[in-house]
Amino acid sequence: PYVEEKAELSINDKSKLQAVAGLRSDMTFVQQSAYGNVSSLSPRFNAKYAYKGEKSQFVENFAIRAGWGKSVKLPSFAVLYPTPSYSDKLAFAPGTMADGTTYYAYHVRPSDPKYNPNLRWQYNQQAEIGFEAKIKGVNVSVSLFNNKMINSYNGVNEYSPFAYKLTDQSALEGYPVPSVDRQYSIDRTTGIVTVHDKTGHFPDQTLAYIERNQFKSDNTYINGSPAVRKGMEWIVDFGEIKPIRTSVRIDGNYYHYRGTEENLTQYSPASQFMADGNPYKYVGFYVGGNSDANGKETKQLNTNVTLVTHIPAIRLIVSLKMEATLYNSAQNLSENSAGQRSFALSEKGDYVPATNQPDNIYNSSRFVALYPLYYASMDDLETKIPFEEKFLWAKDNDRDLYNALASLVMKSNTDYYFNTNKVSGYYSANISVTKEIGDHVSVSFNATNFTNNIGLVNMAWNNTQQTLFRSSYIPQFYYGLSLKIKI
Repeated sequence: PYVEEKAELSINDKSKLQAVAGLRSDMTFVQQSAYGNVSSLSPRFNAKYAYKGEKSQFVENFAIRAGWGKSVKLPSFAVLYPTPSYSDKLAFAPGTMADGTTYYAYHVRPSDPKYNPNLRWQYNQQAEIGFEAKIKGVNVSVSLFNNKMINSYNGVNEYSPFAYKLTDQSALEGYPVPSVDRQYSIDRTTGIVTVHDKTGHFPDQTLAYIERNQFKSDNTYINGSPAVRKGMEWIVDFGEIKPIRTSVRIDGNYYHYRGTEENLTQYSPASQFMADGNPYKYVGFYVGGNSDANGKETKQLNTNVTLVTHIPAIRLIVSLKMEATLYNSAQNLSENSAGQRSFALSEKGDYVPATNQPDNIYNSSRFVALYPLYYASMDDLETKIPFEEKFLWAKDNDRDLYNALASLVMKSNTDYYFNTNKVSGYYSANISVTKEIGDHVSVSFNATNFTNNIGLVNMAWNNTQQTLFRSSYIPQFYYGLSLKIKI
């Protein structure tokens, strides 16, 4: 349901004030979901002051508008109706048999995303202010906006220990039955492997096994940290230049995004092993996740120029639009409310902070590393040990522990990862030609990037160049014809 109330006040013959307030309620009935039935409220408010003058005046029309609203996004089906995933661990591989066949047995573990009773619904707070005016026949529109996303849905892993039995080929050493006469079975509950003699000369034998303890990861959804998008959009429409029957319009926008993640999340490298060959036994707790960057800041300035020419004598319309990006900047971030989250290294192979260089990681062309805030052992996951203190101590006092904990240190792959990537300007030109045939038929030819711009742009973060050909910056050259019939 949605309710709305509108109020209007005439100030004088030429101006008036209008206000609109509304409230939308969404109710979703989610059957057989742990999150049950969900509901949300989305309030809206808009106000506008408008002035309408005379055509002879310098400012013919003028309006100021402002708005605020909240929109709620409910969880996706992946959250409301989680589907299980499966992980396979090799439990038994006796090798190739005499007839060429090979047997494998796996411990299969299903995993369902965990229900989070504290999950809150994601919503956006949207605010906008702008003005519109007609000045000497030129229509001008400018608006500024600020959107803040709160409680975004983030999927994270939670780790817990589990055990399974591994039977390797060494368990078959000394078994007198030739491989051609062997038959294997595995208990689906206990994971114990039994070998049988097809000829019946030897009794069944239960094989020895190794109890393997390692982490299992289960996915769950949590609420992420806020992110802000703000910017400005403008339109300047000069109308038609009558002597050449051509209208000119300039529009553009400036966008700025900034967001960092500050939740404490877990990570353990599944592909790593301890020095004794056992599965990795430590899990790290990272502020903002275990990626080198926990956020990003982007800025972009775009400007478009559109020319539309009418040639009535031959019933032809030609439209040319030039789309240009004048400024495009992006920077990876690694920070939180307490300050800088990562640190610079003296050399790529180091694991400890650099001591002979400035601490700032941005625009310094250096390799960067990240420590977890805490770590815990599979033996005692409840005890969180401060990582940096223990890691630096182990460097001089316990090399085995130091080498093991080094797997929890995340390092950037390049020395420019935290440099600002400013991309030099680029453009794309589009053309459309429409020919009217009678009153009911028109044929249009459209070409995007018809100049086939494949120039180079400069990438500031690593001082290289990249071609626009097949890049994501502008659309590729393509064209087509369309036929429109009015009945």
